[in-house]
Amino acid sequence: MRILLVSPYFPPDRGGVSDHSFILARELSRQGHTVAVLTYCRHPSALPGVSVITIPREKGGRALRIHARQFRPDSVLVQFTPLSFAEKFFGIAPWLPWQLLGLKIAARCPVHLFAHETHYPVRLSKIGLAVGIPHFLQFTALALLARQIFFSHRASLRFWQRLLPWRRADFSVVPVPSNIEKCDTLAPPTERLGLPEGARTLLYFGGAHDMNLLDFVVDSHRHLVKKFPREKIYLVMAGVKENEVRRRVPQLDQERVIVTGYLPAREISGLLRASSFVLAPFGEGINTRRGSAMAALLHGKALLTTTGWCTGDDHPWEAIAACSDAGDKATYLRNAEALFADEARALEIGRAASAYYEENFSSAVAAERISARLRAAIR
Repeated sequence: MRILLVSPYFPPDRGGVSDHSFILARELSRQGHTVAVLTYCRHPSALPGVSVITIPREKGGRALRIHARQFRPDSVLVQFTPLSFAEKFFGIAPWLPWQLLGLKIAARCPVHLFAHETHYPVRLSKIGLAVGIPHFLQFTALALLARQIFFSHRASLRFWQRLLPWRRADFSVVPVPSNIEKCDTLAPPTERLGLPEGARTLLYFGGAHDMNLLDFVVDSHRHLVKKFPREKIYLVMAGVKENEVRRRVPQLDQERVIVTGYLPAREISGLLRASSFVLAPFGEGINTRRGSAMAALLHGKALLTTTGWCTGDDHPWEAIAACSDAGDKATYLRNAEALFADEARALEIGRAASAYYEENFSSAVAAERISARLRAAIR
């Protein structure tokens, strides 16, 4: 197939959508498809076998149509989050459905969406009403225009299947694979970060979003330091800035806590290999759109996480991670203590997680699921 991938972000842009676009384009190309990428990234990274073309954001609609006519794709796949196409307007882009319609006409083929996020929650608050409602209406219009939608987790899929029941068969879930790929050739940056020899490391990486339970992370470290006073226990918080952590956890204790800020993926891969286990507590619960969790599974590391309203029953999370309810910090701390004390169990969970990831969540598996449904849509 000739597949046109439209992604506002592409490496070296930082972020999950950027990484996902690069990995997906690479895997589709490896499967033998002819792939082109249209992106707003001004200096996109080269990807062998894939044509990566920069288009101006201010002329997005017209540029999309021109390149779609020139490439003549069999399928178009658009990477979507609300903020991707309207960063300056809180993700509100009333022109976007018209752009999608124009793209569909110009390409003369099905246009599909990969919905990493759909809309800001509609709530009885200023932002919930002012942003949530326009986001919701915007995505509803896109959902009616797109031939298929790939959702990143099951809770979102079920919501939109209930809302648009006649489109059920056109909606599916494709988990987001790890955006931190294995890098076994680079030594972990433990010495540069000041970690002493013999230290046992707990790793957290990701942002300081409200749905990331940073108090669970910091309190887990404090709990283990208290319970195991003879151990050199360090908490490394990668990919997040210290001021962002302090905004969420004002009582942050700097002793044996290292906040790194941004690190390249290969260094995070090294930290994953060197860590005892990974802390990944989410307010909405573990789910298949969480790249940090996927990275831990890929690297065969025990994952200490939470379950919540977004945790689907389609994967055996309890078998591949140490789980507790997102509202129960006490159990989370007990699980941290048990996992730290029993290294054999941590290794066992890590091995089970790695095997399950390769079979169900890997980038090759995700690309194959997408290409199969794209192929079916043009028959």
